[in-house]
Amino acid sequence: MRRTRRGSHEAVTLSKRKVWNKAMAIERVRQVVGTGTPLDLAAFDKKELLLGKILGRGSFSVVEEITSICFLANSSSFTSQHRKELRLKEEERNFLAQHCLRSSGHGRPSPRYALKRLQTNGDWNGVADLVIESHFLRRLQHPNLIKIRAVAVGDTFHLDFFLVLDRLYCTLQTKLRQWKRDERNWWNCRRTSNMGERLIAAYHLGSALQYLHEQRICHRDIKPENCGFDIRGDIKIFDLGLAREMRNPNADGTYNLSHMTGTLRFMAPEVFQEGKSYNELCDVYSFAILLWQMIVLEQPFRHMNDEQTFVKIVFEKHGRPDLTKVHPPRCQALLKKAWHAVPSERPSMSEVCSDLRRMTMEIEFGESGDFETASRRSTFIYDETESGYIMENLSDGSSKKSANK
Repeated sequence: MRRTRRGSHEAVTLSKRKVWNKAMAIERVRQVVGTGTPLDLAAFDKKELLLGKILGRGSFSVVEEITSICFLANSSSFTSQHRKELRLKEEERNFLAQHCLRSSGHGRPSPRYALKRLQTNGDWNGVADLVIESHFLRRLQHPNLIKIRAVAVGDTFHLDFFLVLDRLYCTLQTKLRQWKRDERNWWNCRRTSNMGERLIAAYHLGSALQYLHEQRICHRDIKPENCGFDIRGDIKIFDLGLAREMRNPNADGTYNLSHMTGTLRFMAPEVFQEGKSYNELCDVYSFAILLWQMIVLEQPFRHMNDEQTFVKIVFEKHGRPDLTKVHPPRCQALLKKAWHAVPSERPSMSEVCSDLRRMTMEIEFGESGDFETASRRSTFIYDETESGYIMENLSDGSSKKSANK
């Protein structure tokens, strides 16, 4: 009997804890998203999506490719509200189903989209991250931010919630290893250096961060694992789960945001410090550490394996990665400013991008090079105002139409 009572008590305690965790996660979403904010996106039941291989795993989530979309609109498991949601976005659902695979011209077609969901042991904090990410992605439009296509049908706040995103083909972490191999081959075989390619990718990442800051959004988790490349080689920021809108500034232009957010290796000192307010300049610091990694092709602070040592050297003594390995030399001055311990001494992302653009022009194109043409990319999206057409959005802000065949 004692065991039964104790087991019953533990079950009740666990149930209460789950209810409490869900309530806290809902409150976190409410503070970020607000109440009653609709996700004006196409919706799918998970049964309608045929999934392929797993592309990646995060702390809470799994990303899988979508190989086919088969409508089940008459399924008896759908509620009347579900059917209403599916009908409202019927054109977009049809568009996604028709363009689920991309013809590669040779071999098997490749999937265009991927599903991001919680891991089987996911919790309500993971749900909150997905809901917050969907909130930001649905309202943001930039060629170097991952595009959201659809969400799970029904209530957004449940453990089966998922996002349908554009499929990426490798992370920046993987690309860094490839660049390092290629750079070794350059030294050994006198091939062309890929420094220009790396600086262009860095510029595009910087422009995405600049755009976020213009929208009063702080990313707070810039690192190689949260950036990836699509089939055309365009780099994208694809994880906005820790992003926050900057509201109600303090007198000094900072905001009361949570501390210890993100990854320690790329975290700005003010984000680590409890009780310290900060602003978008924390992203400038993180980007500077990442830029160093993209130039030098080494992991920053790779010899610091414990948090105590890292905090003492980096946050207290202001230790930074080795600048003697950084070329071009002009980039050394940029990094010094961008990872400055005092946030107000750092440049804005707009200033960082201007410097990167000039450096890239000099290395890759010379004084008369055409940077805009070389860095111009496009992505196909469904435009419901032009039924039957695909809008090809270009990174310079222009667009052109092509027939939807």
